[in-house]
Amino acid sequence: MDTIINFDEERDFLTRAEILPHTELLTKLGVVSHINSLEEDIANFKNLFASTLDIFSRKTVENLIDATVKRMYDNSLPSIVAFLLKPLQNREELIIRCYRDNQLVEVNLNVQSINSFESFFQQYPRPVTYEPFAFQDCSNTVLKSFD
Repeated sequence: MDTIINFDEERDFLTRAEILPHTELLTKLGVVSHINSLEEDIANFKNLFASTLDIFSRKTVENLIDATVKRMYDNSLPSIVAFLLKPLQNREELIIRCYRDNQLVEVNLNVQSINSFESFFQQYPRPVTYEPFAFQDCSNTVLKSFD
């Protein structure tokens, strides 16, 4: 039979009566800071797992984007987040969702296709700051909407 670990009980380890007399030694050896680091890792993994469940439980593209933006703002403070999604096979229009300070905002983007941005997105497959994106084509009117 598998043993279920209760992390709340494990967290109380350093406050046990038999451990307290050795707290100074455990601190000097780095055990206390290591336990604190592990607790922080556990909290981060719990948050990551909850975020993943939240994002993957969404049923529509719009809800998926909303959940993703919420999680982004939980962990950082971007001023503007914009999503431009290619149409699916059964959908012709481009999906554009823009958030300013974590609020969905209407943005007047005249974008028919994201093909002109393909090379940039291939070069930077992960999220980037606005600057590299803006400097890729300064004459692009789409980018001026974000300034």
